[in-house]
Amino acid sequence: MSSQDIKARLEQELIASGKYQDIYNFLKIQLANSGWTEQFAELASETIAKTPESQDLRFVELVDKLQPQALSMVPDDVKARTLAKIKEFLDSVIE
Repeated sequence: MSSQDIKARLEQELIASGKYQDIYNFLKIQLANSGWTEQFAELASETIAKTPESQDLRFVELVDKLQPQALSMVPDDVKARTLAKIKEFLDSVIE
């Protein structure tokens, strides 16, 4: 079985089991509680305001522009707890 096949099966199990939605909801709450969501909204607003061509700035371009900084803003404890949830899922499906 190729690594792509394994990845596809894991993704399928993640979604089918409902764990994808659980992890997504967990992360969303953790980001909001840590203040990250608010900080990111401010960063996005500032970036749009500072971009002369902001009227032409599309959402995808904004995400691409801010993604590295947004990822670095995620608190380490949120990353660790989210990774622990993912590991817990993987441990439950990999024998």
